[in-house]
Amino acid sequence: RYRENPENRPMDTGREYFGRKKDGTEFACDISLNKIETNEGMIVLITVRDITERVKAKYEIMKAIVSLRRNEEQLEETGRIAKVGGWEINLNDMSVSWTDEVFRIHELEIGKTPDLETAINFYAPQSKPVIEEAVNKAITTGQGFDLDLKFITAKGNHLWVRAIGKTEMKNGKSIRLSGVFQDITDRKEPELAKMKILMRNNLLIETMSEGLLYSDMDQNIVFVNKRFCEITGYSNEELIGSNGKVLFLDKMGEEKLNEETEKRKQGKESTYELEFKTKLGKKIWVNIKGAAVKDMEGNIIGSVGIFTDISKQKKAEEKLMKSETKLKEAQAISHLGNWEY
Repeated sequence: RYRENPENRPMDTGREYFGRKKDGTEFACDISLNKIETNEGMIVLITVRDITERVKAKYEIMKAIVSLRRNEEQLEETGRIAKVGGWEINLNDMSVSWTDEVFRIHELEIGKTPDLETAINFYAPQSKPVIEEAVNKAITTGQGFDLDLKFITAKGNHLWVRAIGKTEMKNGKSIRLSGVFQDITDRKEPELAKMKILMRNNLLIETMSEGLLYSDMDQNIVFVNKRFCEITGYSNEELIGSNGKVLFLDKMGEEKLNEETEKRKQGKESTYELEFKTKLGKKIWVNIKGAAVKDMEGNIIGSVGIFTDISKQKKAEEKLMKSETKLKEAQAISHLGNWEY
């Protein structure tokens, strides 16, 4: 057949050939046919090359690909069982990438990734400012985050999710955000239910003259009593699941609360004062006695605070200070002093 189309070429490309050496061992080989014109006519030069190592390498690559695909399938199955997926934001063009499980948690069609703004809109109204702040801080400062947040799927189902993010930096600039996204509803709801039962079982809580608040370690509100609602002007439904520092505090108050949260993580108690903003925008002063809350194994899972409205006391102190200042100014002008028997 070669003489019918005598061109220089490998013999039957796509097939594998094996040769046998003098000692009887076989080896993979590559055979090339080359025509040579002579005065006596055309002759065919057959070149045989030992390609054993190349064939071995090819099969090793094929095995590695199969193994990688098997690992990916196992990882995907593990993610499906654990309800955990991965996400990434390319900060150069703000494009978003998700693994399949993230689509499932969102209850969206796999492959149709939304933009960043749309993705953030899936978080519940009380959790949306928290994730927005975390993402912005990660982009601008490189600070990562690990948050438990309320979430609403594309089909309107309410979940608790854990969002973990880290920043990849290059030349001091954030170039990529990536992390883990997990549906933790099955763990979070029983945990919250147990805590609510523990808190509500004590009738004294609802009849206290002080406000009481329990929050998790991300400062999400889990439980409040009636008096706390009266102090802040919010209903119980408005408060549960909301983030305390977003609702009540200015920048200075937020820094103070973060400082106190670090103490709770260390199991420390403390008493401090904060200026709060009520639902109607009125500013009040509260005295807070805070302590850590632990689970049955001794792990710190949140903090509890007892709140006393001290606004009247603060105003009285301020008024007294102003009176004392005016008295001192008057004495200085008239050159008078104080005396008593």
